[in-house]
Amino acid sequence: MNSLQKIGIIAVTTIFNMAMATSASVADVTFGSPGTFKGTGCSGESTVEVVGENTANLIVLFGQYDAGNGKPSASGLSRSACSFAIPINVLPGFQVSAVTVDWETYTEGQGQLKRKLFSLGIPRYNWLITNLSSGKRTVRDSFMHALFSTDCNGGRYIMRINSQVRANPGSYIAVGSTDLNNKIVFKIKFKKCQ
Repeated sequence: MNSLQKIGIIAVTTIFNMAMATSASVADVTFGSPGTFKGTGCSGESTVEVVGENTANLIVLFGQYDAGNGKPSASGLSRSACSFAIPINVLPGFQVSAVTVDWETYTEGQGQLKRKLFSLGIPRYNWLITNLSSGKRTVRDSFMHALFSTDCNGGRYIMRINSQVRANPGSYIAVGSTDLNNKIVFKIKFKKCQ
């Protein structure tokens, strides 16, 4: 990813954060910097780019989170996986009201996106599975306050994500690409405690 593309992403993220600001400061509830990325789809620092740490909107761009079954892929695999953890920082007097995760994907043929979320160390859902057909798609996962039920004392909470993509025979699927059109976008909403 060249410097001009990085500057463009940072500028867009900054403008988006200013537009999303509520009566509370954007700094009251933020995403921290994700921990280590592990898996066949995100091995090594060169394949992952993160923009928006310490804001209410975090973007994760992948260089080779893809799978090809009879079609070429950067990973060279028909099934690829990626797991990582994102800290959520909450100041005292505030709480998380919702987290939205938008998975931007590209598919040629047929493929599958699977993901599982862990909050406070507990798996919160069974595997969420979305079957995809040719084209660009955004798959949205919305998690409400109950998933992040915390008191109003603030703190640092860890949200862990396990995910995988699988290409059907003669197909290709990606979450992330070098054209920066495919990525994962995390958005957090928060409210002042009553």
